Amino acid sequence: MSPEIALPHTSLPLGVALNFPPPKMEIIAHRGASAYYLENSRQAIIGARNLGADRAEIDIRITADEVPVVLHDPELGRTTDGEGPLSRHRFRELKEIHLRNGEPILTLEEALSLSHALSLPLYLDIKDGEEALEPVIWVLGRFRCAGEIVASGNPALLESFHRRNRHIPTSLLVSSTDPEAVEVARGIGAHFIHPCWEREKNPVGLLRRGFLEVSSRAGLGIVLWHEERPRQLRHIGRLGERIYGVTTNAPDLAERILKGHHGTPAKAP
Repeated sequence: MSPEIALPHTSLPLGVALNFPPPKMEIIAHRGASAYYLENSRQAIIGARNLGADRAEIDIRITADEVPVVLHDPELGRTTDGEGPLSRHRFRELKEIHLRNGEPILTLEEALSLSHALSLPLYLDIKDGEEALEPVIWVLGRFRCAGEIVASGNPALLESFHRRNRHIPTSLLVSSTDPEAVEVARGIGAHFIHPCWEREKNPVGLLRRGFLEVSSRAGLGIVLWHEERPRQLRHIGRLGERIYGVTTNAPDLAERILKGHHGTPAKAP
């Protein structure tokens, strides 16, 4: 069943600032509420809002004619009824292709409009390389900043983005918590560092105290991998305000577990 929510007409002020540390650990719905709805879909974003998420993470790629769209994979086949590389399709061709839940593929512009109507800020993970920079900046420039965060595992892309959009926070995705990763994040002007360890059996155990302290001294907030295991979420909750947010496919589960550790998450209407 499709999630339903009334979409209020909102006018969000320019340059909304992020609270840091936040009043509670942010619950960031990974590709929307992707445990329950098709990832990166309109349903998943609305579902994230309904299930108590504070933010929705979505993936951004660009078409052959440089239109930013919401899709994780470089190939169309897994989540759509199309096939072949996204990068070989022009946007007008994508209008004939649908997600596997029947919805059209969202553009970044449509996702921003929806998120602003929901008062649900986005965490934008840019999957393509520096060729995505200009198209993404152009779309973001048409919207008032509503607390979006731009993320990537590409330091050069994030550095270029930060130089031109200092009012929009950036997050560097990393596979290591070595001091060098923190130095790279600080050197490119990132606001957050985001270890991606969801495949580890005990990822919290890899968050050595030194990493938390070094990140804090560098002025970096920490966003964690997507996590749905109750035991790991409880461990994350005990880290408290040192963690800005945790991504999860199941925001309702994270909300129930984390609310006793770092304030009480607000209920979705």
